[in-house]
Amino acid sequence: MSMIAFRKCQKEFSEILTSSSNLNPSRFFRLMALAGTEVLFGVPFAITVIVINATHADIVPLDWSDVHRSTILCLYCPRFCT
Repeated sequence: MSMIAFRKCQKEFSEILTSSSNLNPSRFFRLMALAGTEVLFGVPFAITVIVINATHADIVPLDWSDVHRSTILCLYCPRFCT
């Protein structure tokens, strides 16, 4: 039974590779290795950042004066296009 399933998966894999003109087994396995590396390192890192930000968040209410506080700096920017 396992040999039949293996041959079926091998046939599907070869069909996927032949469906694209610029995809070969080497590129496919490099892509899968890159995706696996992203899953192994990127997802735990993102979860850690989310947890740290959620637990150490200093939520301060803002008003419009806080939002527009740094707009005075825009008055002193030189115009390069004129």
